[in-house]
Amino acid sequence: MPLAQSATLHEIGNQVEAVLWILIGMIFLVQCFMRKPAGRVNVVGLAIAFILFGISDIVETKTGKWWDPWWLLAWKGGCVLYFLIQFIRYRKDRASKSTPMSGDN
Repeated sequence: MPLAQSATLHEIGNQVEAVLWILIGMIFLVQCFMRKPAGRVNVVGLAIAFILFGISDIVETKTGKWWDPWWLLAWKGGCVLYFLIQFIRYRKDRASKSTPMSGDN
C-alpha cells in the first residue's frame, strides 16, 4: 500500500518498522562478507531473521494485528526467540573471551 493513500498511523508505523528491520538485516548481510567463514553462520542467521521480521510487519499492515492470524504471531515469536538465543550466545561468547585463564597468574 503506497503511503500516498489514506494509510492509518498504524499502517505507516508498521511500514517504517518494516524498513528499519529489513535495513538492519541488510547491514548484517554486509557484515557477513566481512567476517571469516567460521563467524558467518550466526551473522547470516541474524540477517535472515531481521529481514523476515521486517516482512512480518508488512503482513501486519494487511491484517491489522500482530497476533491475528495465529501464524503471524508464531512468525514474529519465532524471530524474537531467535534474536534472544543469539543474544544469549553472544553474551556467553564475550564472557568466555574476557575471563582470564585460571593458570595465568
